[in-house]
Amino acid sequence: MPISESELIRYIEAVGEENNFDAKGPMKWDGAEASAGLAKDIAALANSRDGGVLVIGISEDDGTLQYDGLTPEQAESFDTTKMSNWINSRFSPAIKFTSYRVTYNERVYVVITVSEFDEIPTVCEKPFDRHLNRGIYVRSDTASTPITSADQLRELIGLATVKRGNQLLEMFQAALKGSPILPAKPEIDQYEAERKEVFDDLKANGGAQLEEGAWTFLIQPVVHKERWNDSQELKAVVEKCTVRLGREFPHIGYEPQNMMWGFLSQHYQDVFGFTKTGLFEAIRLFRENGMDYKSPWVGSPGIPKGKWLEWRLSISYFVDFFLFASRLVEHFDAGEEFELEITCSPIRGRRLAALQATSGDPSEPVAAAGYKFKKRFSGEELRSAWKNLAVEEAHRFVSLFFSDRIAKKTIQDWVESILNRT
Repeated sequence: MPISESELIRYIEAVGEENNFDAKGPMKWDGAEASAGLAKDIAALANSRDGGVLVIGISEDDGTLQYDGLTPEQAESFDTTKMSNWINSRFSPAIKFTSYRVTYNERVYVVITVSEFDEIPTVCEKPFDRHLNRGIYVRSDTASTPITSADQLRELIGLATVKRGNQLLEMFQAALKGSPILPAKPEIDQYEAERKEVFDDLKANGGAQLEEGAWTFLIQPVVHKERWNDSQELKAVVEKCTVRLGREFPHIGYEPQNMMWGFLSQHYQDVFGFTKTGLFEAIRLFRENGMDYKSPWVGSPGIPKGKWLEWRLSISYFVDFFLFASRLVEHFDAGEEFELEITCSPIRGRRLAALQATSGDPSEPVAAAGYKFKKRFSGEELRSAWKNLAVEEAHRFVSLFFSDRIAKKTIQDWVESILNRT
């Protein structure tokens, strides 16, 4: 349930008076050193009875609280989704918290409410440089430190034992009433918010004409966790996997942008993003929207721009994507699974045409609204079957345009010619 503004202000005023209320001076969520320090405090509150509250924008000077507030840029950086992705890729079980922005005495503060752990204490499993170490963080004299004493460990075990006892009591009571012993817990797609954020950023940086027609390509690991620390590491991975059979895919532009979630690159009609959790998404606008089709056959009519798609170019996109995906998955853990998606839309009313006279006449206008492919693969499956997938999906795509289905052997020959650059 959302917290009211008056309640958030009460939290700010309670800093220094309540044991589970803490404060930090003005700072920005940077996904690096400052964030690592804050993650320790959030984890320690999660491992405390009843959780706690952390207020950002209040510093301390000789025991006196200074209500500094935050700049708009600092306040906007504390996005719950971004913070959760970063923190919960390092702590397990996941920590439940929410970040709020509130104005108090004409200054802006961030209030982070942290819930007590559900069943077992949260543990840092993935360190970050020297600023975040493996271990169980607890509050000790208002500081957040890993457990170092037997007394701290006994206290935490005691809290976990009480929680487990209460849960067992609730289960038995539910059984006596004829209710399900355990309530169903909905599956939460941890990539959902991140995908929306990346997609919105891609649209804002080169993909604004998406509705007029575009290809989109997605590779998403099934397990959501942070795998890389910064944009330089991400760029190095992409550069090793880039496909250069014609139009480079994906193309890293001259000035790629560092984003909170990873990095984004725009090059002419292409834009793509790659996140620290391993989510890759690319948009290629239809280049046919900007040019007429001129038939290579004498006397044959052309096709106006925006009403066609180029045959060889379309097939090459399947080769580019599946080959890139087969290379990218090598940078993940063995046995990982991935969701792959390709969409091409809108295409209704368009014709498939080839600029080479050897390819046949243009198709009739297609009736389908669009093309979509979505399937899950293990990394090993993808590496061994990427070429067959490119042929299968290119064949399915082309078949949308021709009522008399094109032979798969024809598509296979085109794929081979693209790979051989003939």
